[in-house]
Amino acid sequence: MNRWLSSIGMLLIVVALAGCGADAPAGAVAKVEISESRGFGSFYPEPFVTYEGESSAATIERIAKAIHEAEKQPGIVNVAEPKYDMRLTSRDGSTEAYHLWLDARFEHATIMNVEETHYIYRVSAESTADLLEIIGE
Repeated sequence: MNRWLSSIGMLLIVVALAGCGADAPAGAVAKVEISESRGFGSFYPEPFVTYEGESSAATIERIAKAIHEAEKQPGIVNVAEPKYDMRLTSRDGSTEAYHLWLDARFEHATIMNVEETHYIYRVSAESTADLLEIIGE
């Protein structure tokens, strides 16, 4: 009986942790724009690359996955200016914008929702490699 309860408890913890990433609408993203950042608090509106449409679906999904699966980091945020900005537009027209710290010298990228600057999220090593490839770092 105790083993069964322990198994159920572990399952509930795994399910609860699965939704801890940033709020990118994975699977519902229609367009991703990436620009060089000009500072905190907003998306710089001159993207150097835009992914949109069926030909970009796999790339869009990789970016949305990186954001959705990123892990919220504890503590007080004190970071340098971001290198990139990303704006994700969902099929219903809503948008989410993120600052991105990405550098090939580091195993993990970091993201921050431009409207929630008190929190940062660590991107997995696998998704960081994807972002490096996508952006061409």
